[in-house]
Amino acid sequence: MKKIVLILLVASTALLSSCGSGMDVSYDYDRSVDFTKFSTYAIAEWNEDNSELVDQFTKNKLQNAMRTQMELRGMTEVKDNPDLVVDVFIVTSTEEYTTAYTTHMGAGGYGGWGGYGGWYGRGYGYGGMNYGVASTQYVEHEKLMGTVVIDVYDERTKKLAWQGVAKGELNQDSKPTEKGVNNMMDKIFYKYPISKK
Repeated sequence: MKKIVLILLVASTALLSSCGSGMDVSYDYDRSVDFTKFSTYAIAEWNEDNSELVDQFTKNKLQNAMRTQMELRGMTEVKDNPDLVVDVFIVTSTEEYTTAYTTHMGAGGYGGWGGYGGWYGRGYGYGGMNYGVASTQYVEHEKLMGTVVIDVYDERTKKLAWQGVAKGELNQDSKPTEKGVNNMMDKIFYKYPISKK
């Protein structure tokens, strides 16, 4: 399988706005869990299915960004008997969407001789308003979407305690930067039950 890498935009404001490949973030957690009782964590063993989608450098960036988020919340990484286990899953999917193009044809159509913006700034104006013909064409497209899922498990109960999800369009030619990955993790962990210290 050809490897692809996640497009993680550097500017955090661009992640949710108009840079073409925005990122949607959601989260959920077990309201019965007291997150203040946890003080240690471990990073889960890397899921090799992820390696089909990201390279070793991206793996390191993702795991380091997860560590940063936990440590900013006063958590200490340990190898044995952690309170929490933090895991990451990466999933890709193809989404279809349709665009429509409508053309208007009529006397002195838009941009025609002497029409709107023509040589003399005069003419028949926007053609087809009263007696023109409109034609609409629909074009089917596909876009590759990537989803990053961060799961936080209570190691004692083996139950999912918290989950954050980021979804955005993938770009096979873009390499995620460390800053971009950290910005993404900031968005995912923004409403984690424990705030940054």
